[in-house]
Amino acid sequence: MRRVGSFLFGFLRLLCLSLLGVFLVIARYVVRTPQPLKSMLIGEAHVFQWTYGRIFYTVSGPADAPPLLMLHTPEVGGSSYELRKMVEPLARYYRVYALDLLGFGLSDRPNLYYSGETYTALVQDFLTEVIKKPALLLASGLSCNYSIAIAGTRPELCERLILLSPNTLLRERGAVRRQRRMRRLLHNPLIGLFVYALLTIRAVLRYVVAWQQGVTAATVTRNELDHHYAAAHQLGAQYAANAFLTGRLALDVSHQIETVRTPMVLLWGASAANADWSIAELYAANDEAQGVLIQYANAWPHREQPLQVVEQIMAWYTPVVPLAITANDATTIPVFVPQIILSEEQSSEALTAGTQTVGVAAAEKQASADVDAREDTGGSEGGVEGVGEQVEAYCVKCKQKRYMLNPTSTITKNGRNAKVGTCPICGTKLFRFIAS
Repeated sequence: MRRVGSFLFGFLRLLCLSLLGVFLVIARYVVRTPQPLKSMLIGEAHVFQWTYGRIFYTVSGPADAPPLLMLHTPEVGGSSYELRKMVEPLARYYRVYALDLLGFGLSDRPNLYYSGETYTALVQDFLTEVIKKPALLLASGLSCNYSIAIAGTRPELCERLILLSPNTLLRERGAVRRQRRMRRLLHNPLIGLFVYALLTIRAVLRYVVAWQQGVTAATVTRNELDHHYAAAHQLGAQYAANAFLTGRLALDVSHQIETVRTPMVLLWGASAANADWSIAELYAANDEAQGVLIQYANAWPHREQPLQVVEQIMAWYTPVVPLAITANDATTIPVFVPQIILSEEQSSEALTAGTQTVGVAAAEKQASADVDAREDTGGSEGGVEGVGEQVEAYCVKCKQKRYMLNPTSTITKNGRNAKVGTCPICGTKLFRFIAS
């Protein structure tokens, strides 16, 4: 009996200490909210009165320049601050609009059910009511999914797509299961507030930011941490952030990727472990995609190598009408030239210098040359008699598209038709989804 009493006493004491800890964490968050927060982006500040609240955004660049809308990724402490280093160089050529998504940054943070559809509707309304003409969409993370959805349903609003680290376009079943478990845990408002308050303690937030950026905690600068801390400590900031943690902001556009015909460029950090395979799978899904690997960058190249990213964007697409440059500005504004198809020796030199580019146009030209060479030699290259069925797929080793050798039909586990073959240059296995 004495043991039972001792056990109950210990249990009650642990329960009281736990409840006290929960109370202290929540109280600490409440006391330190809100924190002073201001936009760090250049340009004029504006407010878009949307259906569910006020949306803060900045505008910079010449009024007659092509419009470019920048969309940050929704995350804990997220805001347009993420894209700050790219605004000024892009504003020399475009009319740049950079907004804080609903629930983040300086935009309103109402208590509502946040989802991927919420942000798709927001971006679509912003394009229709504010920009009022086709625009380039520059998006990162989950915002890439929203951009694909808009390009699929309202292609007249999107001139081109610039997708920064669009890993979320590829659904990961393990991540979905983890998010479902998190959703059940944070369903209770009190538990949700406690978890959010715990994650936004400065010491913990450093690791959260590092996890979101795919880097080590030591590389998160004090300025970055200060801004994320201030953005995370705004009244109502937990609503959208918890929706992100539970996966409610995800939007499945795997089928729309195949039908979108808007020109797009995909930019990854070359050091990201999954960059090659991600590009290969997305290339297999859409022929309009062009890929660029940014050297010396990890998962988020625009945060580590923003000028290289801007350079590759301008190389991929330069405004049709060149903007006037005064004599005083000529020494400070960089001149971007279109991409050039390089030989293997030149490509190696360019890779050493800094940036490796992978383009659909270059791949098609190389692949066509390979096919022509085999036809001229009677199909003897690689021991194959004739070219036969021509199926293109992205080769992760050659870093460009190739025509498959010996393409064979197969069906994936989820029931989709595909072609499997080998690269005629390096022998790497190639894979591509095909229409049924």
